[in-house]
Amino acid sequence: MLHGCLPGRPNAGSSRCTAPGAPRRPTSVCGNVTSPRTASACSPSSGGSVAATGRRPTSRPPTVYREIDNAARKLGIAPGSALLHGFSRGSANIYAVAALDAGRGRRLFSLVVANSGGVALDYPPTRDLVEGRYGTRPLAGTRWITVCGERDPHPDRDGCPGMRRTAGWLREQGAQIVAAIEDAEGGHGVLHRNPRHVARVLELFSR
Repeated sequence: MLHGCLPGRPNAGSSRCTAPGAPRRPTSVCGNVTSPRTASACSPSSGGSVAATGRRPTSRPPTVYREIDNAARKLGIAPGSALLHGFSRGSANIYAVAALDAGRGRRLFSLVVANSGGVALDYPPTRDLVEGRYGTRPLAGTRWITVCGERDPHPDRDGCPGMRRTAGWLREQGAQIVAAIEDAEGGHGVLHRNPRHVARVLELFSR
């Protein structure tokens, strides 16, 4: 899921969504690389969005990033004014997508949200990242929020132990952890099930 800033609309009050001469408001390009259900929750009525879905094996990070970049260009989303969010398997892929953007792409994302999906170093897209295919330390300087629920059924992979491990790995890559949202009562997908957490992410994005 890509959240960005759409030119030519009323300003939503976000400093990141204001470009000289072009009032902007947050919009979103929504997608999930493994399931159409997440994308179906995003519609034009939700504030200006485009849904795009894909399935493996075609939805590898270079393909995903190309589609995101194409959509961002069509919508006029400027570099540095977008938020990238990945949930579960989408989060497992997001590390490589963010690396592509920062190392080889247009640096669209000012913030990346890894939601209930830790990094797996033996996962092929992440191996490509580690082996330098997206540049030397491409995640250095990127900004992240990690999200987890203490009641996730796969704690070491997607729950808080897994996301704390992931935060440590991101710091080793030179990334900055802006916030770690941990919900003691939440399970898998706690971010989009709790409006308070969503508000926290958007507040950090607007800075």
